[in-house]
Amino acid sequence: MHITGKICAWVLVLLVAVAVFFTGKAINVRNSWTQKADQLAEANAQKKETIAKKEIQLKELLADRALLMRSWGRPWMANNVVVRDPQTGQITTDLGARNGLKIPGAENPPTIYGFYAPQNGPSRFIGPFQVVQLTDSNSTLQLTKYPRQEDISSWQQGAWRFWQFVPTQFSNRFENQWNELLQADERLAQAVSLEKEMVAQRKRSQEQIAEREAELTGGPELPQTGNLPSEDLEGLVKALGDAEQNRNTVLLTVDTLRKQIHAAQVKLQGLVDESRQLVEQLPQPTVDTASK
Repeated sequence: MHITGKICAWVLVLLVAVAVFFTGKAINVRNSWTQKADQLAEANAQKKETIAKKEIQLKELLADRALLMRSWGRPWMANNVVVRDPQTGQITTDLGARNGLKIPGAENPPTIYGFYAPQNGPSRFIGPFQVVQLTDSNSTLQLTKYPRQEDISSWQQGAWRFWQFVPTQFSNRFENQWNELLQADERLAQAVSLEKEMVAQRKRSQEQIAEREAELTGGPELPQTGNLPSEDLEGLVKALGDAEQNRNTVLLTVDTLRKQIHAAQVKLQGLVDESRQLVEQLPQPTVDTASK
């Protein structure tokens, strides 16, 4: 065989080997891509199922949101609420005209309903508010209910949520509870006033008792000087004691005098008897002497 044929034969063998090598590589690549395609198809099928579930959940959430919006209206989230006046229930917020609040002074400014929104735990309803001052990024809100100091003192500053409306049953329940609290406050105020009056009456009674005791037993409550009877200066008990002592002294004096009089009477009677005996011992005149 000619040398050129030999060279061509070897080149052909080499090309066949290279072709076999790249054919194997191509088959491996095809198998790899086929496997990846199967995996992607399976993953896509799973994702389609997940997307279908998510779409159902999204529709349910949108329906719940629509229902919530019909009942509660638009929400506003205030991240910085500060109690400005605890006496009237006035607060300041970082909500302003850019958040959709209306300018104060407008006819029938809308009422918005505030909730304290802690990071942990449920929200707590505060009450209805109206805008009294407004800038682009801040506002001052005034509680439209009669302010209860017990409630305002419990307000916490920080993040609050405001709603455009509240459900009717919720607002009615709030109104009933609010009225009950106001009635309870009124009863408590009456009870406190009655207790104060009772304390004042008790104090006056104790003062009167002290005065009566002083009138009986004496004390600093009575006048210390003055042209007054002794019972007005020293008390009725001492005056009665002094009067009784004086009476006893007089009784002793009278008894002594009575004894002295009795002794004098006895002595006088003795003298009379003695005089009678002496007279009887004198010589009696005769009849003739008596006739002369």
